[in-house]
Amino acid sequence: MKKSRRHGYTTGACAAAAAKAAALLLFHGVSVREVKIKTPQGKELVLPVASAEKGEGWACCGVVKDAGDDPDVTHGLTVYATVAPASELRLEGGPGVGVVTRPGLPVPPGEPAINPGPRQMILEAVREVLPPGQGAVITISVPGGEEVAARTFNPRLGIVGGISILGTTGIVVPFSEEAYRESLKAAVNVAVAEGWRILVLVPGRSAEKLALSYGFPAEAVVPMANYVGFLLQHCAEVGVEGVILWGQAGKLLKVAGGVFNTHSRVADARLEVLAALAAAEGASPFLVGRILEAATVEEAAEWLAKENLERTWHRVAARAALKAWEYAGGKLRVGAVLFDREGKILGCSEEACTLASQLGVNLPSSSPSIPPGIYLVGVGPGDPAYLTPAAWRVIRGSRLVVGAPKVLKRLGLTGEPLLPPFAPLFALLERESSTSPVAVLVSGDPGLFSILQTLRRELSQLPLRVVPGISAVSTLFARLGRGYEEARFLSLHGRGTEEELLAEVKKGGTVVVFTGPAFPPQRIGEVLAAAGYGGLPVAVGADLTLAEEKLLEQGEAGQLAKLEGDWSNAVVVIFA
Repeated sequence: MKKSRRHGYTTGACAAAAAKAAALLLFHGVSVREVKIKTPQGKELVLPVASAEKGEGWACCGVVKDAGDDPDVTHGLTVYATVAPASELRLEGGPGVGVVTRPGLPVPPGEPAINPGPRQMILEAVREVLPPGQGAVITISVPGGEEVAARTFNPRLGIVGGISILGTTGIVVPFSEEAYRESLKAAVNVAVAEGWRILVLVPGRSAEKLALSYGFPAEAVVPMANYVGFLLQHCAEVGVEGVILWGQAGKLLKVAGGVFNTHSRVADARLEVLAALAAAEGASPFLVGRILEAATVEEAAEWLAKENLERTWHRVAARAALKAWEYAGGKLRVGAVLFDREGKILGCSEEACTLASQLGVNLPSSSPSIPPGIYLVGVGPGDPAYLTPAAWRVIRGSRLVVGAPKVLKRLGLTGEPLLPPFAPLFALLERESSTSPVAVLVSGDPGLFSILQTLRRELSQLPLRVVPGISAVSTLFARLGRGYEEARFLSLHGRGTEEELLAEVKKGGTVVVFTGPAFPPQRIGEVLAAAGYGGLPVAVGADLTLAEEKLLEQGEAGQLAKLEGDWSNAVVVIFA
């Protein structure tokens, strides 16, 4: 049977017990070994008194802080309360108790760091035993508190000189996440009270140091630990306008996957998220598999670098920022920056760059890494699955995408339509490609009867790069299980004549014919049959790789005239 963890007492409860014991000793001459106090919730606690001393007009008692099984840095410290007569009941801080110096905390600047809950508990405990009409000044001190405070959030919160007297319930619950989250909220509150409306949320000390090295103001850098979602929501509630999530790649990969408590025991889909986003950037199935099999995120990063896909990290950052923005209900501007173990920035969302500039920091842009120019991209026979990783990479990195409306729709893209008249479009290409990459999409392979030669002629002064694609021809011959090394090509798509078709057929061999709406396979069949070639073997494919794919693997030329339905833009193979 698992042993239950032992609860302890807060510094607030210890201070209240010490103060009550000191008041009993001063005003009633009673020295007690233990003392009973009430928490703000009305629960009674009994704490042992470790020391008691009385002098002329004062008494002092000490209670040793027992945090139970919680790893509290104040465990074992003695909390002392010195009580002296006064005209009113008031509370002061002595050595080892910090003083608040920054706004945004429950206690105003200049006051001892004794939170409202413990303050109420201490005053009520003393008030119970004060003689009628008697006042008292209570001074709380914690020897060693200043040294211990260096290991807490106090320096970051602007609490100097010692620890804080905390605890709303009086009881320390072992490994209490609630207390830790409250300290994170306090850090946000302090930053907001000082006027910071853009914050940098960091998971730990190393990320904080890196943020400071980039020049972010220390007051705007706030810890979030693993509680990303919790801090995002609190920031939205207290008037923060924008946050930058600043963390190691593995941490923000979880956020990109919609995980907002990033502790390893909660969830871990880092490699799965990275594999999916790398695939969206054009990673091959081989690379996706390598990422999924990697032992660490660092190993996966090496594979991305080998395949020149480091841009994936910018997509990770953008995805993490989007997910965080959604989690905060759209109430915050959110950016994300992720880095490796050496502190090198791997990815940065555009919003992060914008927010950082408002804090006086310039971050590396996530703009496309491919150089400016025109990229003629072959997008394959139709199905987006047949578009190559290299093609996807160019498309994703291009500022402007141009393509036939049908092509854009199939790929789920928005862009300029590739339709006549072409003069305005060429002017747009010339203007945009001078500073940014521009992708011009064509069906199939750009090397086969595309707009390639027209672009070279009309925009000869501009750099033009060709990204080859999978052609409908190669797809059709793959369906047929045959090679096409000896084939000759003829296009009747807006060009070519019946005479040219017959001339090619008369030469014999394999003729590949590209058809179009004005010259579909049915018309080819009629022409060939009329010329006495109706018995030649043929194969036809239309809408290849799509759900509506039509395929005639073995037929005769005369049968083409009898095809039913829409076979426009088909590929016809004539075995003459």
